[in-house]
This record gives sequence, C-alpha cells and structure tokens, in this order.
Amino acid sequence: MPKGTIHATAGGILCHDVDVTYGPQPGALIEERYVKEARLLVAPTAEVKTALKEIKFKKKEG
Repeated sequence: MPKGTIHATAGGILCHDVDVTYGPQPGALIEERYVKEARLLVAPTAEVKTALKEIKFKKKEG
C-alpha cells in the first residue's frame, strides 16, 4: 500500500509504503494527530473524516 493511503477501516493514514505482496507486513499508521489536508496525497472524503474521529483535518496551511 502506498504512503498517504487513508484507510478508514484500519483507522488511520499510512505513513510509509508497505509491500504486502507476500502477506501482511508492519507499517506506521497515524491514528491521532492534526493533519494539513493540502499535504496529503489523497484528499479525505466526508465519510473518512467521520470515521477517523481522532484525526483532525486542517484546511489551510499555517
């Protein structure tokens, strides 16, 4: 899975690429934090924002 993947079911945002070709692998997942939306590789949908209650999405830089 590529870094920046937003996975509401898993409960977070993946920090680094994880190669799962040969099965499950460990990875770093952001579960609680303030995140600037403009810096994400994929824009979070309203459903994702609702599911990830402990991640606070900030609209603008600064």
